[in-house]
Amino acid sequence: MGVLIAAFTPENAGLQHVRHATIIPATGNYRESVPKIDNFLNMLANLLPRDILLTMTLDSAGHASEDSARALKVLYKRQRNLRTLRMDSVFRAHRDWSKLAHITCLHLEIYDDKTPAFAASGILQHVPSLRHLEIHVDLEQYCRTVAVQYSKARGRARASESLVQRLFACWPETSKPQLQLRSLQVYDLDLSLASATLLKAIDMSRLDSLGLQKCRHSIELLRGIRPTGLPKRMNLRNLVVSGHPDCDEVRMDDAIDDFLNSFAGLEHLVIMGPEQEPLRPDLSSVAKHAATLRLLYLDCVWSDWPVDKPPADEIHYHPSALCKLMPQCVRLEQIALNTPRVLLDSDEVTALRDTGAFIGALAAAPALRTFRMLSVPNEVDYSFDILDLEAHRMFIKCGMASIATRYLHRMPNLHAVSIAHGEDDFVVVCDLEVAPHFYTRGQVFNAYGKSDTVALVMSKGMVQEIEPVSDILDMEPRGSRLMRYGYKT
Repeated sequence: MGVLIAAFTPENAGLQHVRHATIIPATGNYRESVPKIDNFLNMLANLLPRDILLTMTLDSAGHASEDSARALKVLYKRQRNLRTLRMDSVFRAHRDWSKLAHITCLHLEIYDDKTPAFAASGILQHVPSLRHLEIHVDLEQYCRTVAVQYSKARGRARASESLVQRLFACWPETSKPQLQLRSLQVYDLDLSLASATLLKAIDMSRLDSLGLQKCRHSIELLRGIRPTGLPKRMNLRNLVVSGHPDCDEVRMDDAIDDFLNSFAGLEHLVIMGPEQEPLRPDLSSVAKHAATLRLLYLDCVWSDWPVDKPPADEIHYHPSALCKLMPQCVRLEQIALNTPRVLLDSDEVTALRDTGAFIGALAAAPALRTFRMLSVPNEVDYSFDILDLEAHRMFIKCGMASIATRYLHRMPNLHAVSIAHGEDDFVVVCDLEVAPHFYTRGQVFNAYGKSDTVALVMSKGMVQEIEPVSDILDMEPRGSRLMRYGYKT
């Protein structure tokens, strides 16, 4: 804060060049971060020169205070060129809809039926320049406030439907033309019934970016999206779909494959539904976008395979299918996939034979630079004394480095690898907590001067410095920060 106070002075000519402000509060303790946010917003509102700021972003707006709302009221009066409105708390003070004509990005955080953004449901008809819409819902809390049982599927579906209908109340079936958006991001909704309203209100074929994060029954919305025009086409370049972790859906048809086959041109495809069969696409439908794909994230397998399903060595995409897809992905730079069963074995020859075909398939991608392993080591073929935990940890660490070395050795274009990198800060391997490991390419020389590839352990930040094309290492498909991925404000 001392540095910021020194910067916000009239003598600082650099303030004349400020155009964008982004505030990311510390996620550890919101009570500690809110006063700092208030102080910064007050400086931003009162000390920044007038009419120079174009965008202002504040994550976790639902935790902002009343002081933040007052500061934002001043900010929006002094900065009349702002194009984004991401703050939910600004609706406590912002009621002059005529001032919103220039807003291009709207972020609505809805926690209950009294949330200011939700109460201002008529706002959408007063934002003619709107191009990016983000709807962030806490469905469990919302169901509690409207006396609907969150634990029942029908209750969640009805609550989501009424919520979306209220937001788009000015778009009945035959009145106004559909919203022409460039991006739509929806977080934590049940789309089994709400998808019908969204399809009526928004022209989905014009979207550049679509995000359905932590949503139930996302496939219902995808089933209703069709290319339009003559010739029929879609603008979609970025697709993020992550299922709710507690949702157990049954595959009824091939809607996900039909959707991916209906158009071409995706650059970023992120699908996460480990135990949701309807979200798992066939690689033949992904091949429709092979020529343009730059990033591919597919976490679509069962973590605990049922007895009546195929054996454990078939829960990942088969190497033969990958061999057909990878050579076509001439621009693919980053990939995250479930791998074959990872066994930390003292016999490296056996482990290499088990994963050799899978590594060979990935090596066929000519531009691949970063690989994120979504599977984690789940077995250790070695015995340790129960008290010798340090030796056990060291064996796991060496085994993971050996796996990373195999990938780097067989894939000459690969520069960065991550293992044990999941939703949490650690994974459990044989009852031990293991932190994520990140590796880059290195070389070792023997006494005869012959070089060989070796995986070098580094922090994630260092890996990203060495290999800038590795933003897939920061991706959390169920995290709200991915809502802004893939489109420009």
